[in-house]
Amino acid sequence: MPRLLLFAACERVITDLDNTMSLMRLLQDVTAHVPAGLTPPPNAGSPMPWAVLSIFEREDTDQGKAFEHYIAFVSSPNEILLQSPISLFEMKTEQHRITNQINGMPIGRTGRHYVRCYLREKGVTTWQECGRYPIKIIWASSLIVMPN
Repeated sequence: MPRLLLFAACERVITDLDNTMSLMRLLQDVTAHVPAGLTPPPNAGSPMPWAVLSIFEREDTDQGKAFEHYIAFVSSPNEILLQSPISLFEMKTEQHRITNQINGMPIGRTGRHYVRCYLREKGVTTWQECGRYPIKIIWASSLIVMPN
């Protein structure tokens, strides 16, 4: 099974012409500005775009095998708030990168949540969690000022 080398959530992953990757603004705390006196519903989201990068390293026994991968954003009580489609890949090179572009951040529950990385060999039914990345959702009250 490939070994997870890097797993991170950020605002954007940039790959330049020489295949060098840059992660822009790692996510740790996400502050949602909520009008004073209102509580967002549990399924509330912000239109914030963000990305998750997974880099796997090939083990000796992985050559020619196919693997399936997905990520999930999971709340503190283990409720899935967001899940990516399953991606299929083969370990043809020493490292394999997967970038998940996500449009929208679940903000309906405050506290520490995790982006979790799951992997399995194609044809196997059991998923293995191979990494997790914490993101804290914070609500900040904001006053709405109406013009006269």
